[in-house]
This record gives sequence, C-alpha cells and structure tokens, in this order.
Amino acid sequence: MSQRRQTFAAPIAAAVLFTGCANSDGQDPSNDGPTPEVSAATETTAEPTSADTETTAEPTSADTQRTGADPAYTQAEIDYLVSVALGSEFTDSPATVRKWLTDVDIRLNGQPTDADLQTVDDVVADLNALTPSVHIQVVDTDPDIEVYFVPLDEFQNYFPEYVDGNWGFFWFWFQGEGELYKADIAVRSDGIEQDLRSHLLREELTQSFGLAIDSGEHPNSIFYSEYSEVQEFSELDETIIEMLYRPEIETGFTKEDIEATFSAG
Repeated sequence: MSQRRQTFAAPIAAAVLFTGCANSDGQDPSNDGPTPEVSAATETTAEPTSADTETTAEPTSADTQRTGADPAYTQAEIDYLVSVALGSEFTDSPATVRKWLTDVDIRLNGQPTDADLQTVDDVVADLNALTPSVHIQVVDTDPDIEVYFVPLDEFQNYFPEYVDGNWGFFWFWFQGEGELYKADIAVRSDGIEQDLRSHLLREELTQSFGLAIDSGEHPNSIFYSEYSEVQEFSELDETIIEMLYRPEIETGFTKEDIEATFSAG
C-alpha cells in the first residue's frame, strides 16, 4: 500500500471533485504536471423514498447514434452534457472537456461477485457501443483503470482523500488539455445489497470516462445525485456519452465550443 500512497503524494497539480459531499480540499494547484480528479458517489445512508425513485415524465433522447457533422442535438441534451461533463463541483477545475483518447483497459481487484462481473461486462458493452473512438476491455495486466471491491473501512487505504459516508469513489488523472490516462475506482463490497452495488459500479465506471459531476435533474439518469439504484443508462445518458465521444468534441473544449459544434434542433 505504501507505493500507492507515494503516488498520491507526488507533486502534481490537483483539482479534486467530491460529488455528493459537503466540502472538499484540493491540493496545491500551482505545481505543473498531470492533474488528478476525484469523485465520490452520492451518500447512501438514507433509505430511498418515492420522491427519490420517481422516474415518470423524464425527457429522453429519441436517437443516441446520430450521424453527420451536424447531428442537431436539442438544447436540453447539450445543457445536460455541459452540466455533467464540464468542471467540478467544489474546486476551480477548468470547465472543459476531459475524455479518453486511446483504448481503455480495466482490471478488477478484490472479490467481485458474479453479479459484479456481469455488471462490468454490461457497462463495457454499453460504453463500447457509445464510444466508437476508443475500445474498452477487461484485462489482467497493465490496466488504465483499476477497480477495487473493498470493505468500506478500507477505502482510506486506497484513497487518502476519501470522504466518509460515500460507498463508491473514483479518482482520475488527465494531461495536456484534458486527455484522461489513468483512473482508480473503489466500490463498497460489504454491507449493501447487490442492486445498489451494481448501480455504484455502473456510475463510477461511467464517470471515470469524463462525466464526473452528479445532477439532480433526472431521477432515471445514472448521474442522478440523490439515492438511486438505477441499473442501466437512460436514453438521455446514452445521448450525452455519445456526444462527448464524438471526434469533433476535443479535449479542452468549453461550453461555448460544444454549443458551436452541435446545432440545437
């Protein structure tokens, strides 16, 4: 474990994002170098209510695989992409695009259940269908993303910046204008039901692809900030993931760049 702690202690500029937490403290942003970004899943200590799980009358995308240089996304879709993908909630991290530009290898660590393995397979398949510019696969060696299934009381061993009360957590690094090149994820392996565990796994994996911010707008979205056990992407989720990974959306793009690229219908 000492090697991992040395990695986190490296003198790199930090922009730290804790989703669903009351506050956070970033590291010194004045140093040059690749930038890590941290996110935690929403606190899940409260029992779900009917308001938390209401999914009726949610706007969705009619078509998640649009073609052409001018796919005519709606303004609502553009706004949701911007709200989920740009910037961070608790730091001054630039509100610009960050995403993977090369193929992504994922390694699983700990003791995943059969349902965990199926969830990972499902998420990888879903993301591969939506991100044709990169290929995602599960590997045994040389990963770009490490996923740890660990008891909650061990999270601090993997993430020194971990905030108590969060049952899923991720940290990613980017370089240059926002090219992601490494991510670590932890999912609680004890004391929660499989449906919630599978939800956290889908959420953290997806957010490590550059959609790091939770939203309170759409209860059927994997990015919903309140209690949720959503098990699949909504059509709107699929749309914004596909939008982010279109080749014309470049790392470092701002909200204005995105709006100039996509023509709202």
